[in-house]
Amino acid sequence: MNNFFEQVRRESTRIAYRTVADHSNSTQTFAFKADLLKDLINQVKGQELQDIHVVINDTSIVVTGVARKLMIKIPFSMTMRPVSTERGALAFLVDEMTPVNVPWLNQKVFNHPPYLHFKDGLLTLNLEPLKKMEEFDDMEIQQVDIHDGKIFVVLGANFLSKH
Repeated sequence: MNNFFEQVRRESTRIAYRTVADHSNSTQTFAFKADLLKDLINQVKGQELQDIHVVINDTSIVVTGVARKLMIKIPFSMTMRPVSTERGALAFLVDEMTPVNVPWLNQKVFNHPPYLHFKDGLLTLNLEPLKKMEEFDDMEIQQVDIHDGKIFVVLGANFLSKH
């Protein structure tokens, strides 16, 4: 898990140097590639999940793989899109899932607190570890968007928490 956050830290530092600051509303934009989401799932998945693949297209994120229940292998696929942000987390609405919404499979693949939570058709990805980095202490997620095969997260100043 530390390797994932180290990778995110390096990527965020690299992007921070390329980010243009708007002095009236200072923001930082981070681009997360499919590999980072795949690495997160792979690190928390355990032995029951295999062949995890993540594809980010212009409107959604598709996660596929194989889950094992006892000796049976069950292929799965989930299509989701970002719907909201709250503090240090991104929420994705599950648009399509095969096999059709199997609760134990959802829990096994996507419920790994404190980083991933799955409940009522929403997958929440916690980005709080990013916020622990000193340079982002007073920032919160303002916007999330998908395009060019990446998830773009815009962090902005959180004036309410400091004042």
